[in-house]
Order: sequence, then structure tokens, then C-alpha cells
Amino acid sequence: MAVEKGFIDVVLLLLRTGKADPYLTDSANKSALMLAVENKHKEVVEALLGVGSACTDAMAENGDTALFLAVVRRDVDITRILLEIGMANSDLGCDSPFKYPLPYAVENNYQDIVQILLSAGKADPIPGLQAAISKNQIATIRSFLGIAGVDPNTQDRVSGQTVLIAAIRAQDLQFVQALLENKMVDINAQNWAGGTALMLAVWFKDLDAEELLVEYGADPNPSLRSWDGDTLLDLADQRGVKRLLFLKKVRTV
Repeated sequence: MAVEKGFIDVVLLLLRTGKADPYLTDSANKSALMLAVENKHKEVVEALLGVGSACTDAMAENGDTALFLAVVRRDVDITRILLEIGMANSDLGCDSPFKYPLPYAVENNYQDIVQILLSAGKADPIPGLQAAISKNQIATIRSFLGIAGVDPNTQDRVSGQTVLIAAIRAQDLQFVQALLENKMVDINAQNWAGGTALMLAVWFKDLDAEELLVEYGADPNPSLRSWDGDTLLDLADQRGVKRLLFLKKVRTV
């Protein structure tokens, strides 16, 4: 009750006298620290962490952790406190339902929280990049690609889209070219439906992107099919695309 209501003097007294067990959890396995975070009681969070008795990385039955709750509430101060004082594991989460701090912050465009999680130097950036790809957040994708060791061919968790495919979807030709100049980028990577960046460019009737992709080595082979059975020519016919540069290449295959 004292933790949930934010009665800091009572919490400190109970902790100091040993009359309360900070490890106790409720019926949902939610800890005192989680309750304090959930109710945004910063001083109580600091008190629990200060006595060294709060289990920072405990997980409730529904997959919540103290850090995840802080991120959900977009509480910048408590997020920072949990990372710096509580040494919270920023990669700890639950797969079903999917609850991880960094991807949640990215999906909800909590850029302040994203920066705190990344600046702590502990978070794996890949799940965050995957979330940015699935949401087509180009600016966020760019920032993740600036982190050393991040694979530009990372696929999102939703449909296997790559960074290049996301750039095509956003019709950001400048970003597409920047990616193509990176020798590590797989220009012919397929998403989970078998689609490629070139196929998507055709679908969007983006002739400039088509030209650029073919110039940098995209496979224009008419026999290449998505897993739905569509070829480049099928897509061009469906979308009424005028068959220009990339089809000249197709006919030479």
C-alpha cells in the first residue's frame, strides 16, 4: 500500500526497520519496485534501489519488468534511474506477448527513451532496428545504422522487410542510393513473401528507384518470383507500369 500510494516516509521507515520484505510480490508476481514504477513514484523507486534490496530484473506473470513499465509510461527519469542505479537489463523481456523496452520505445516513437536505452550502452540495437523497419521510421533506421556492428540486412519481425525495402516503401530515393553504395547491403534480399526491393519499386511505379536498383545490380530476371508466384513482369502488368529501363535488362537475360 505504501509503495503503491507513494508514501515515501513510510516506505523508508519500513525498509530501515526491516518490517517489510521488498522481495514480496502480489498474486501476479508483481514486485514492489514494479508497483512504484507503474505509479511513477520516483522517490520510492530510488529508495527501493538505494537499499540494494529491489530485484530490478524480476518479471511479472504477464511479462512486465520494472524497466518495461517505465518505458511504457515514457518516464524518462525512472528509466534512467533503473539503468544507472538499478543496472537493469535493457534486453530482458517477454516473447509472448512481445514486451521488450527498446522495440516498444521505437514503435511508439519515444525518441527520448530510445536515446536513454542506447546511451546506456547495454541494449542490443537490432530489436530496435527491426521495430523501426516494421514501422517504416526512416530517420530512426538511419540512426540505428550509425551504430557500429549493426547489420544493414536485418529483417523485421513482422514480414521480413529489410532496410532497403523500407527505403523503397518510403520512396526515399536519397536513402536508397546511400544504402546501395554500402557494399554490405544485399540488393536482392527477399522478404518473407519473397518480394525484393525491385519488385516493390515496380509495385509503387517508382521508375527512378527501378533504374537505380538495376544500375546497382538488382536481379531483373523475369523468372524470379515472389512466393505468391508474381514475377516482375506480372507486377508491371498489374500496376500498369511502362516498361522502361529495367525491362531492357530483362530482355537481355
